[in-house]
Amino acid sequence: MARVLHAVAIACLALLAALVPFGWPFGLGVAAAGTLLVFEHRLVRVGDYARLDSAFFTMNGVIAGVVMLGAVADALR
Repeated sequence: MARVLHAVAIACLALLAALVPFGWPFGLGVAAAGTLLVFEHRLVRVGDYARLDSAFFTMNGVIAGVVMLGAVADALR
């Protein structure tokens, strides 16, 4: 379920980038966020939840920061 919702989130960000005249910095942030989400899902295996906290809390914070930096960089260019 998390994979589906993360894919929907990236699709919505890509749709937003297509509808609003954002530039390449925002697109780069969205692409980086998508890559980080793939990495996040590779951290946790079924039955092995030892890295769940780092995957969920840490990576989601980093991903939010990456998207924000892309949006801010786009607004400042």
